[in-house]
Amino acid sequence: ELNDTSHFHIDHHGDLFTGLCAGLASATYEDLHPEIAPATHPIFHRLATRGPFGLRQLAIDEVGHVDRPDGYVSKCDLCLHLRDQLHTTGKYPELRPSAFYTEQ
Repeated sequence: ELNDTSHFHIDHHGDLFTGLCAGLASATYEDLHPEIAPATHPIFHRLATRGPFGLRQLAIDEVGHVDRPDGYVSKCDLCLHLRDQLHTTGKYPELRPSAFYTEQ
């Protein structure tokens, strides 16, 4: 789903989002086709190759993530919760715009 470019949008900051995944910018209007690699897009790459459970392990390692006791309604709910926690580290530039995570 992340690699599907049949639906995408570019926000007013110039960030490109694929699929319906807000808050996870894979590119910008200045570079619409960047190389998606672990070094340049660690969150996007991990999600694309390992899915939300791969991201979950990163969140456990990075921020001590603990699953919600009442669980998650979908994989997207889990992913957003993980990305929200990882955003606090400031290490992942593709988690943008920052307001998406700070103004919820």
